[in-house]
Amino acid sequence: MNRIMTQSLDSFQLPLNGVRLIEASAGTGKTHNIVTLVLRFILEKNLSIGQILVVTYTNAATEELRDRIRQRLHEAWRQMSTGQFNDPELAAFCKTLDSSQRANFLRLLRKAVCRMDEAAVFTIHGFCQRVLQEFALECGLAFHWDVLPDDAALYREAAADFWRHLMKKAHPMEVLWLLENWKGPDGLLQHLAPLKSPVPPKILPEPSATHGPNFSQADALFQVIRTMWLEHQKDIEDTLRNHKGLDRRTYNNKAVDDLLETVKALCASNTPPPTLPPSFEKLTASMLARKTKPGENPPAHPFFELCERFWQFMPKLLEGHRIELLKSAEAFVRQAVWRRKEAERVLAFDDLLVRLEQALSSDPWGRVLSERIRQKYPVALIDEFQDTDPLQYAIFQKIYATPNGSAPLCLIGDPKQAIYSFRGADIFSYVRAKRDAGPKNTYTMDTNWRSSSGLVTAVNHLFSRHPYPFVFHQDIPFQAVRSAPTADTRPLCLDGKPSAGLMVRFLSSRHLDTSKEGFILSEAAQKGAAADCAAFIATLLNLADQNRATIGAGRLKANHIAVLVRSHREGRIMQEALRQRGVASVSLQRESVFDSQEAEDLTAILGAVANPANERLLRTALATETLGWNASRIIAMERHDTLMEDVQSRFHRYRELWNRRGFLASFMALLKEENVPSHVRSLPAGERRLTNLLHLAELLHQADQTHSGVDRLLRWFKDRRRAQYAPEEEQLRLESDETLVQVVTIHKSKGLEYPVVFVPFPWTIKPRGAQKNDPVRFHDPHNLSLRVDLGSVNIEENRRRAYREEMAENMRLLYVALTRAKSLCVLCWGRIHGASASAMAYLLFPRLNTDPLQELPQSAMDNFFKDEDLKNSLEDIARSSSGAITVEDADVHGRARRHPSSEKTPEFRARKFHRDLGVPWRVTSYTHLALGAEPYTPDDDAVAEEEPERGAHDQEIEPVFLFPRGPRAGQCLHEIFEKVHFSMASAQDLQANVAAALARHGLEPHWQEPVLSMVENVLETSLHHDHGSLTLKDLEAGDAFPEWEFHFTLGPLDPLRLYNALKDTALYERSVNGLQFEMLQGLVRGFIDLVFRRHGRYFIADYKSNHLGNRVEDYARSRLESAMHEHRYPLQMLLYTVALHRYLSVRLPDYDYDTHFGGVFYLFLRGMRRDNQGSTGVFYHRPERGVVDRLEDLFRRNGLEDHTHGERIGGVGPTGDSALH
Repeated sequence: MNRIMTQSLDSFQLPLNGVRLIEASAGTGKTHNIVTLVLRFILEKNLSIGQILVVTYTNAATEELRDRIRQRLHEAWRQMSTGQFNDPELAAFCKTLDSSQRANFLRLLRKAVCRMDEAAVFTIHGFCQRVLQEFALECGLAFHWDVLPDDAALYREAAADFWRHLMKKAHPMEVLWLLENWKGPDGLLQHLAPLKSPVPPKILPEPSATHGPNFSQADALFQVIRTMWLEHQKDIEDTLRNHKGLDRRTYNNKAVDDLLETVKALCASNTPPPTLPPSFEKLTASMLARKTKPGENPPAHPFFELCERFWQFMPKLLEGHRIELLKSAEAFVRQAVWRRKEAERVLAFDDLLVRLEQALSSDPWGRVLSERIRQKYPVALIDEFQDTDPLQYAIFQKIYATPNGSAPLCLIGDPKQAIYSFRGADIFSYVRAKRDAGPKNTYTMDTNWRSSSGLVTAVNHLFSRHPYPFVFHQDIPFQAVRSAPTADTRPLCLDGKPSAGLMVRFLSSRHLDTSKEGFILSEAAQKGAAADCAAFIATLLNLADQNRATIGAGRLKANHIAVLVRSHREGRIMQEALRQRGVASVSLQRESVFDSQEAEDLTAILGAVANPANERLLRTALATETLGWNASRIIAMERHDTLMEDVQSRFHRYRELWNRRGFLASFMALLKEENVPSHVRSLPAGERRLTNLLHLAELLHQADQTHSGVDRLLRWFKDRRRAQYAPEEEQLRLESDETLVQVVTIHKSKGLEYPVVFVPFPWTIKPRGAQKNDPVRFHDPHNLSLRVDLGSVNIEENRRRAYREEMAENMRLLYVALTRAKSLCVLCWGRIHGASASAMAYLLFPRLNTDPLQELPQSAMDNFFKDEDLKNSLEDIARSSSGAITVEDADVHGRARRHPSSEKTPEFRARKFHRDLGVPWRVTSYTHLALGAEPYTPDDDAVAEEEPERGAHDQEIEPVFLFPRGPRAGQCLHEIFEKVHFSMASAQDLQANVAAALARHGLEPHWQEPVLSMVENVLETSLHHDHGSLTLKDLEAGDAFPEWEFHFTLGPLDPLRLYNALKDTALYERSVNGLQFEMLQGLVRGFIDLVFRRHGRYFIADYKSNHLGNRVEDYARSRLESAMHEHRYPLQMLLYTVALHRYLSVRLPDYDYDTHFGGVFYLFLRGMRRDNQGSTGVFYHRPERGVVDRLEDLFRRNGLEDHTHGERIGGVGPTGDSALH
């Protein structure tokens, strides 16, 4: 095997000019070498910290680099100033310095440390944004533009525009094809995704000079077939049934019956389906000929020839149409999005690179721009260069390409860890850069400072066995690295013995479900591997408790262990296996929080907050796991109007709070009042769920600053949930900082390290492969440019190229997984269905050439048919590894469990608690106080004791009594009266108000007249009180205060104290008898339907839509008293009275209850009539002063200062305004 000769990197000797490509390997100290080069550029080139451009991949990486640079510069200054060196490289570098050079270097270092806030450390997008803003004129950009974090919404809108234009002019057959294949604009976008790239790829096949078949031709041919069938149906049918030469195994009676039914169905329509049923081929002349017995003549009829033509024509038509449609859609969408961005002066992240590269490529400003950027940043260090793309490489190539080639450009990366092609990273851009740099300017880092010598040996052994481990060997070779001198200073020891570097846990097919061929089924293998790894982790932690599993001088801890998985689904499998064995774990994911179940729940919840009157949305919200209502609770709410009204009232308050104070205030109120945190924590993975909820709330709060308003923010939220791009701030956060086992995706683990790593499912690291008709992305083998094949004549060959590229990336992903550990890497393997196509199989069983599509050699295939042979081959690998690799049998049942430490611990006794904890503080309401009672009759539309039968008597029943009952109707009526302007209400205003409310609540328009009549009756009915009478229609605008909100403080209160305070009055005694709420204190909160002022007195009115019967007499005083007692309304009346009394006493000068408080009206809307002087439908009562005083005294017994808040009543108090207090 030929080895590529390379030169090792010495970062203190590397020439500081020209292009230098530095290839790292896992654990070889890439970041250390970058900061060393920064140090050298400051000292040797006399550059300021702000002149050295350092570009890396993520925002988190920029912060880490800044911190590492600051530490290195400070440490270098300290060592040089004291002369005490603990860095041998720095000591050797300083040995040749004289005193003046040393003084100068100290000055430069001190200056750099003091100016670290000027350090030019950026992500690639941050760098491009900085340049475009600073050099806007040279870049041809406006001076004011914004960055759009996600342009997915623009692409959806452009796709929808294309779809509309397409459907408008499409042939009916084309419409059917579009709906069948793409469904709509979103489906179209999914098919366009492989074509989307900052640099548009070359699309194959090339445009054709001639026009292919079209739908009009297909339709014309179909009409000929249809006509011939209708005219010759009997002859065709007779031929198919009776021709003696046909093979009746294919054309038996049932098959012919089904075939004829298919033809009849096709010809019954004027438009054929775009995709013909498979059985249609039996009508073609060629198949009939194939299925004719030897020596016989095949059936002959023009119909069969026409079917042959149609069968051959349609696939060509559809394939050609698909290709052309994708091309035109891609061009349309790309141009439409670009025009939209230009108009709105926004750039997405990828656009930053596009615009900078375009500016650098233009003449003559491109050369001027390059020079100015180079003057500002004379040096560039590009970290993680293996994740570059053609645009990024072109940008830095053009900036630092000087005539003499002396501009320093260092490209640092590990091509073996290039695993982000799904984000647009292009390993072939790295390959192009490597070829451009040439071997003389390419350096390798060959010492692993992370892992133990055993693990370094194991990885070297595995990858060195294969001649082409990373598929593209010439450009991405594997070079064995050596372990650092300090590699084994902190070994992992089990029972005092150092562990091997790599352990293979063998899954036996004897203990797991298998296929007919004897392979372990993939699901069974995952279950067995998860059980084994979880049990092994439990065993390690148990040993650590006994000081038998140690790292260096300390014990192994749970957070020293990581489990690496390919997908979030695999992560959930592992977490469940760990949980079953008593091992706590935490998941580190790059998954977007908008993809979580909590995001789906929050969509439903916020939809209900936005539309609290919509009972369907409300039920959906309550049924989410986040709110946690079960079916019986929801059914009870629907049966009891008071419960439904209370819930709707709460959600209405959340919406009002959202409108007044923004999303976050509303959300926090919802969390508190719906008891979300404690409920969510009680669910499985409760901490994860609550973390997600709070994370989503934070993102919504931030978006509320630019998308204010309920509807706009909800649209933003739904758009983000559909978006494909998830910036760092939207990725799932760690739910706990505890020392737990880490479950991490392999992609997320890149750049991280753990003492012990488990890779339970390595056989799932394999290419997915493109599906038929999927666009095929691959790179031209000659110029390495990206191409997308939609259906060229070479598509199968290009599909194989794409598969090779995908296998190469999976090999790199496997390399990342196997190199995260410091001391021990554990993986599972066995005769698993589909495992032979995995990267691990490719590594274990070297192929004969570079083509991963080639079948495994027979000797390797034999190893997949017997457990013994496969295990022996693994043991052969282990034996040749000098003890670095071991093979052990897996416990697929996972019998081990985590148990408490066996160390003797002191006996703990709970201290006795003597202090009174007091009563919990909470916000309560009338509904909470009343609903705890047993027995309880809900505040729904009560029916009359003897309701008349329907039918003949219906015509005698007034329509108002037939108006729907229930919370929806009640909410509608309350909304109508909330918006009535009383004395200023015209007939037209009332009519418009009623019509709008009915429509909003989904009630039929024919109720408009009855409801309008009801409203007029309520406004004009005489309301008699202790000092006279009034009508609501007499109220002036400044004297009516609808939906008056209040809060007042409440001392410790329980049902018995409340009963004793009110038991002496019959009206109140029945309302408080049997209450069963728990002791409480805090705030009483509520909304009074109407507070109004008349002749200096203040009144309360509460609207009731209860149905008490179908006659006006059913709403007489005696019936109203029964309804009041039945629903405990007197308790509500007293709470309202206390609230208004307290408010007036602190806001109204010289306030006196007897003088200023007029009383309370309960208005039963269905029974009020303007012509009966208020004798029906009106319940009036004015609580006695003594009762109110007793309640006041009871409510104030907490020793706290009284606080009463309500919406300010105009003219009451020093300001006289109506603002919220």
